[in-house]
Amino acid sequence: MKEETVLEAVTEVGKRRSARKVLGFGLILCGIMVILIPKLEAVKVQQNGASEIQKIQDHVLDDEKRNALWNEICRYNRELFENGQAEFKDEETVTHPPKMLENLETDLFGYIAIPAMNCQLPLYLGASPENMERGAAVLGGTSVPIGGNNTNSVIAGHRGWKKNKFFKEIEKLCAGDVVNVTNLWETLNYRVENVEVIEPDDSEKVKIQEGKDMITLITCHPYRSGGKYRYVVYCVRDV
Repeated sequence: MKEETVLEAVTEVGKRRSARKVLGFGLILCGIMVILIPKLEAVKVQQNGASEIQKIQDHVLDDEKRNALWNEICRYNRELFENGQAEFKDEETVTHPPKMLENLETDLFGYIAIPAMNCQLPLYLGASPENMERGAAVLGGTSVPIGGNNTNSVIAGHRGWKKNKFFKEIEKLCAGDVVNVTNLWETLNYRVENVEVIEPDDSEKVKIQEGKDMITLITCHPYRSGGKYRYVVYCVRDV
């Protein structure tokens, strides 16, 4: 009986040790997954962004469609300026692409490259939550980025998203830094003119400035503040 009791005790100890090992391995695995999952999400977003950028680089329109789309956008941008961007105060407007361009196959319109931030992102029309998760987005109610006098394309980006930087390092930008926007026709070169911190609802600060060809970068500020203010970078095109 004593031998049986000893064997049972030894077996029980062995089971407990095995259970502790399994639990230990499980905790280690959980720890690894906690570290890896955000990184894998970041890689996924980066790969999707690279794929979207490649799409725009490979996209070819025949001359007729290219010219028709160009004329539509020019008319839209001109009307925005002439009506004083009347709808821009509507929060819903900023999430949608221009109504006259809804026949486009995708919201993807180009990409933005900011060397000083080591940043290159696909660029979408309409700052919907879906578009903002995938890259940078042109606010609805602002100019479509094809250049031209009396235009200002307001381009929003998250201050970091799923371990991706996006516009996280926007405070690195200084006057004179280059910001490039590539659309379906060409690459437009802009330079940072000045920077300002504004209230979230101050739409007047990011409207078209008469006689200028601009893009305006905008993101939440301070970093991880929940969007208390907006950090705004005004960029003027090299001509």
